[in-house]
Amino acid sequence: MAPFQGQNISYSNNNINNNQTNVISNEENEKSTDYYFIIYIPLLLLSLIYIITTLILFILSKKSKLMIIRDINIYIYNTIAVIFLVILLFLEAAFTDDSEENIKFKIPNIIYILTCAYSIPIWIFTNIVRVKKTEFRMKIQNARLRNSMYSIGNDKKANDNLHINIIQFHFYEKWLNFAILGLIGIISVFLIILYTINKNIISDIEFINEKYHMILLATIFISMFYAIYKKIKIGLYRETIGVQDEINNIIFISLICSFGFVLFKLVSIKFECVPVCIWFVLFFILYHTIIIVKPVFAVRIYQNKVEMLHEKYRRHSVANIKVPNEVNEMEISTFEKVLNPNTDIYREFKRFLVGEVCIENLLFYETMIDILIKCQKKIISDNTWNLKNLIENPEKEYTAINISFNSSNKQSPENGSNEIPYYEKLYSSASITESPEIKTYLHNIFEKFIPEGSEYQLNLTSDLVKTLEQKINNENQIDILLFKPALKEVYELLRWTNYPRFLQTRKEN
Repeated sequence: MAPFQGQNISYSNNNINNNQTNVISNEENEKSTDYYFIIYIPLLLLSLIYIITTLILFILSKKSKLMIIRDINIYIYNTIAVIFLVILLFLEAAFTDDSEENIKFKIPNIIYILTCAYSIPIWIFTNIVRVKKTEFRMKIQNARLRNSMYSIGNDKKANDNLHINIIQFHFYEKWLNFAILGLIGIISVFLIILYTINKNIISDIEFINEKYHMILLATIFISMFYAIYKKIKIGLYRETIGVQDEINNIIFISLICSFGFVLFKLVSIKFECVPVCIWFVLFFILYHTIIIVKPVFAVRIYQNKVEMLHEKYRRHSVANIKVPNEVNEMEISTFEKVLNPNTDIYREFKRFLVGEVCIENLLFYETMIDILIKCQKKIISDNTWNLKNLIENPEKEYTAINISFNSSNKQSPENGSNEIPYYEKLYSSASITESPEIKTYLHNIFEKFIPEGSEYQLNLTSDLVKTLEQKINNENQIDILLFKPALKEVYELLRWTNYPRFLQTRKEN
């Protein structure tokens, strides 16, 4: 009997050892899971601070004229979707030891389903609308350029294309909020119907986190292929606002993150403390950096550069000292050579403004110079002009503009402090400030450039637009001075925002 007793003791010892091994293993798994929690919860908080802070900076930067193509509503909806996706992915990483597939806290299926059902469609939808509106902007700018070659409104085909693109653009802009609400409503109704049919459908889904990963992978691929498609479409238009670079970066991060996920998941390449869901976190953080953070910092850096240039120019004008070429190039006489319609650099500047999505500024300047020249005593005296000639025969006016430009540019650059913009000289020397024909022409200018949704809508301050709307409805206040504040604002924008970028682009090329 003794041997059997010893054998029992041996079995008992083995069971104790196995139990101890299991306990140790469970403790190690708990420590490992706690280790994940310690890493990823702080990372989640830091990511949320980064995303929300940069979004606030983006919204504040909208005052800049360089951020005109960035639509706040689209970016806010997109960022909200990204926030929910990132929160869920970080929670999954924090509570899951991916190397051992050990889940300390199971995230409820309902959280996965709601995040997947709402955040992913909204993220995809806002991306499509964002790129589509950019494409419409480029089409509108090119249509405006073609229209300007035949004088504004005289080429029927170009004018029709311009009208169609503007209508489509404003359709997207007007109905975006309703479309988002409608999308949320449709998703909600679908989920309610699904739950009504089978109340256990949510809890019955197995391995929901893996299915969620596959949906995210499909989403990234959809984003990548759509970016490639739009790269080809937008590549037909010349742009200088960084749209092509943005698309290239999105394609690049889509490839990197999807390839990393495939390696980790399918090839089973593992690194300690790096669960597969982190690849999706990396994608959304990089994506947010590309479309939100990069434009904000690019604009702020450029604004600082222009402000420094402006200050140097001011000091030069006061002190009359020798300065670098970049300051000399900002002289009014030098800048207004670019605004001379009979020079090659003018046509180059005009094409550049198409890429900057602001050709309407130069077209407004052209239109105002035309009418100001008509108001000069020398031109009026021959009684040969009327509104029809003004619109149909702009070539004659370019000769007059050229003569005036040549005479005004004889000023020495050293006398920078005494320089006066060309349009100011025309205002001061105008002999006729109002007439029935001038009022008619000013009404046409207002309809073309000022109201929201107009063919050549200017990006003016809301206060200035209200003032112009009030004056245009009062016949007694309609004279040649009506658009002087708008012309000054446009002139300063061309000189201190677009012109330095134009010079920079020429040097880089």
